[in-house]
Amino acid sequence: MGMFILALVWGCSESSLIGDEFFGDENFQVSYVDSVSLQMYTVKFDSLPTSGTGRLMVGRGSYDYVGDVIAESYFLLLPASDYSIYDLEDRELFDSVTLVLTPDGYTYGLDEDVYRWMVVERLSADLAYRSDGQLYNISEQKATLGDLFELGRKRVRLSQDRLEEIEITLNADFGESLFEKIREKDEIYYSDSEFQQYLNGLRVRFDSTELSPFLGFDTEGVSMRLYYSNPDELPITQKYFEFSIDGAPHYTRLEQTNVDEAFAALKTLEDEVSSDETGHVGLVVGGLGYAIRVDFPSIRNLLLEGDDYLIASAELRLYPTAKNSEDTPFPERLKAFYVNDYNVTVTEDLTYATLHNDDEFGRDTYYTLDVSTLVENLLEPLVINQYAILITMDDDYLNTSINSLALGDASLQSELILYTISTK
Repeated sequence: MGMFILALVWGCSESSLIGDEFFGDENFQVSYVDSVSLQMYTVKFDSLPTSGTGRLMVGRGSYDYVGDVIAESYFLLLPASDYSIYDLEDRELFDSVTLVLTPDGYTYGLDEDVYRWMVVERLSADLAYRSDGQLYNISEQKATLGDLFELGRKRVRLSQDRLEEIEITLNADFGESLFEKIREKDEIYYSDSEFQQYLNGLRVRFDSTELSPFLGFDTEGVSMRLYYSNPDELPITQKYFEFSIDGAPHYTRLEQTNVDEAFAALKTLEDEVSSDETGHVGLVVGGLGYAIRVDFPSIRNLLLEGDDYLIASAELRLYPTAKNSEDTPFPERLKAFYVNDYNVTVTEDLTYATLHNDDEFGRDTYYTLDVSTLVENLLEPLVINQYAILITMDDDYLNTSINSLALGDASLQSELILYTISTK
């Protein structure tokens, strides 16, 4: 595409954003250049921390390019820090034990009411943070390699309009054992480390026989309740001891299988898949760590054309494609970083690509990002590195969702727009 003149000639007597003193006696031409090519790639972070986010997630879906995705929640529950509450009367007896899960409102792929089996399993090895104090989307527990003891399952109704607290009854022998240890004043109730070694941890997932929407739970609303009562008291009043996460290890694990051949090659952040191989789209996916790299390989050609260019500003426009789900609104903004050839950030500055929404027709919806600083650096004569833009989900989605966004490359409207000033 060529050059479009937005304003004809600005003389020194005319006012402008740059100011009269800049122009002197010269006449200048302000132009709009959209002929600078861009290249788009999908890249992938090798891991993302999913602990300490305030959300646990379960789900099972199948998607283009990224394949089959399973989200499972791993967590440890601890007794109350006030040990004095663990005191029983002789006639108080065990009733039941349940796991309580409180949805936090996040769903993905839930476009109609469905019923799914939710499964709770006890780990066979300790759930513990890594040495850096984190657990990641790819962290694998030793327990998953051996036998897990199923504690309970429940067929639950999932509805976008009514996400209710889910309470799953667990194995009675498991609950009875916990209860008797309270009566015996076992040391597990007086030391978090002892309780952790006893319980190991729990895993919650959807049954593997069918696809399920993704559902988020508030970590503060995840608890285990040990119900008991005294049959000699009338009316019978049921009480319970509660166990909560409260800082204990917890995270969401995301597993991918049957990944598209091109995407399966993404092992480290340095690996890239060109949009030419993926239908002229790049993918940003929360939870899985997919991001988009945008390069401007022809930008330095401006230096070779011999024109006396001054870049007034540079704007990158990225257009969502028809591959996006109509049921999931576009995020209001995306995070953007300046990166080098190896997709390593080169500045601590963080910027955002913001959504320009065409509410009326939907045909002119795009993300816009000011890349003036990047373009200025790329046009420096001594610059060797091919700096680029790396686009990821914003913090609201990056570590705590499975939301995806497909953005088109230059073949599907996305473009770099330069507003230039040159001597007439």
